[in-house]
Amino acid sequence: MAAANPVRSSPKAPLSFRDRATSPWELVVGSFFVIGHNVFHRVPNEVPILFALYWISGWIRGWLWKMAVVVIFLGWAT
Repeated sequence: MAAANPVRSSPKAPLSFRDRATSPWELVVGSFFVIGHNVFHRVPNEVPILFALYWISGWIRGWLWKMAVVVIFLGWAT
């Protein structure tokens, strides 16, 4: 019987200990900005902040730009 999610059952590059240790802190920081904006109204619009944190996280982990689908498709060139 095939696995329900073949991508998860055979990852090309498993997460390192550093990536696993960093992820909860990223969640805490992101939650801080979202709750600070939506509940306490102490943080300006959280979207640019979260976007910047996303790129910083990717840069720290060594992700390629293609991971964020930042590519020009052939149909866009026209």
